[in-house]
Amino acid sequence: MNAVELQTLANVAEILGGAAVVGGVVFAIWQIRQLRQQRRDVAAIEIVRSLQSREFIEAFRLLSEVPDGVSLKALREMGQEYADAAIMIGAMGETSGFMVYRGVASFGVFREQASGLTLAMWKKLRVWVEDVREEQSYDRWVEWWQWLVDRLREDEVSSGKTEPAYRRLPAWKPRD
Repeated sequence: MNAVELQTLANVAEILGGAAVVGGVVFAIWQIRQLRQQRRDVAAIEIVRSLQSREFIEAFRLLSEVPDGVSLKALREMGQEYADAAIMIGAMGETSGFMVYRGVASFGVFREQASGLTLAMWKKLRVWVEDVREEQSYDRWVEWWQWLVDRLREDEVSSGKTEPAYRRLPAWKPRD
């Protein structure tokens, strides 16, 4: 082989090596995006599962009976099971809010799946939350739940999605 052929082979090898590196980077980026989407899908499934758990259903059932804006004192007078139910709902809201904030769970999926339950329970328990914060001198008590409620309300106003899905999407048809 002469020097020109060796130089040509070296150039081709250099181009192929660069292309392999670029291809590897593109593939890695694609894989990372796929992994993030899978993680968000799993988070959405876990939120749905938790909303269907026996404990959540029982907590929701109990608290559905209490008046909107129930106070800490009134909830305690109803019995320990009501106080426990409020803590369960608060913890669920706290976890969900933080997961949405961190991007682990999709806001859109959460909004469509659980905004009604979240907003209904906040309406019932907002005063209770404020009372606990005051009693404990801890303003961060279920802070992510309140953050999530605020985002859900803002989204409803800005998107006009104040109607339930059965009214908003009456003509929707499955894709497959």
